[in-house]
Amino acid sequence: MTGLNSPYGLAFDPEGTLYIADFDNERGVKLPMRGGRRTLPVAGLHTPAGLAVPQPGRDAY
Repeated sequence: MTGLNSPYGLAFDPEGTLYIADFDNERGVKLPMRGGRRTLPVAGLHTPAGLAVPQPGRDAY
C-alpha cells in the first residue's frame, strides 16, 4: 500500500476490516477485507495516533 505516512494505530472490526490512523497525513483509512481503500469521513484530525472499533452490538462514543 502506498500513501500512508507514519501509520501509528491499527484496529480490526469483527468483519476483518482494517482501520489505520495515518498520523502525518492527518486522516483515518479504512481497508475492507475484500479490497479497496477509502479515507474515513472524519474532519479535524490532527496527528491521530490511535483508534478504536466498537464491538458488535455496542454504540461508539
